[in-house]
Amino acid sequence: MSDSFIQFQGVHKSLEGQEVLSGVDLEIPKGESFVLLGTSGGGKSVLMRHIVGLMKPSKGEILIAGKEIDSKERLAEVRRQFCLVFQNGALFDSMSVEENLAFALYENGIRGEELKKRVSDSLKAVNLENQEKKFPSSLSGGMVKRVALARAIALHPECLLLDEPTAGLDPFTANLIIRLIAKIHQIYQTTNIIITHDIHCISALADRVAFLKEGKIHWSGKKEDFFTSEDEIVKRYLKSASLNLPKPSLNA
Repeated sequence: MSDSFIQFQGVHKSLEGQEVLSGVDLEIPKGESFVLLGTSGGGKSVLMRHIVGLMKPSKGEILIAGKEIDSKERLAEVRRQFCLVFQNGALFDSMSVEENLAFALYENGIRGEELKKRVSDSLKAVNLENQEKKFPSSLSGGMVKRVALARAIALHPECLLLDEPTAGLDPFTANLIIRLIAKIHQIYQTTNIIITHDIHCISALADRVAFLKEGKIHWSGKKEDFFTSEDEIVKRYLKSASLNLPKPSLNA
């Protein structure tokens, strides 16, 4: 980890007269694997939309690599740096696995042999070699998530935004996805921002954790400190997971 990549400075956001973000201060260094937690309706998705410029703050500043998103040109530049991996994969049902990846690359100006190489390399990175011709309807939930990961990394983003990457998966498949995210982070040196409620995901992937409550950062710190925190809200959150927590390890 090195210099700061994403900074929220006193960010407020109101929607339909209700304040959703209430003065968020947050800094995410480049290359970090950062987990964002919070209760439902606490503002996690709204915060994520601000990072990629889908929303603008009502008050405060958001800096990406030290600069605000203050023009269409700057917004386009920022969006090329980020890829959002949706919870449901968001694949095109009418396209094969190969076509889903190729379409995203083509839309971003990648052509010819470079396009073919990126498709092949990305599918290999998520252990989906020889699955190029399959369609989303024939894939399991875990495979859909792996294709979505491959499509994202094919674009060589600086930052991956992962929305509940293990939601709806059985423990074996969830563990496979966690291992793949860790592998991608190591190979591509991406900055990862992960929204999750999966304690195993936090344990295996997080460098740091932030807990968003009622539109504010209630707690933030290193993963190891999160699991041993004496903060009552954090303790209740961990207890509610009803899990025997594994020993935190980036190599899990």
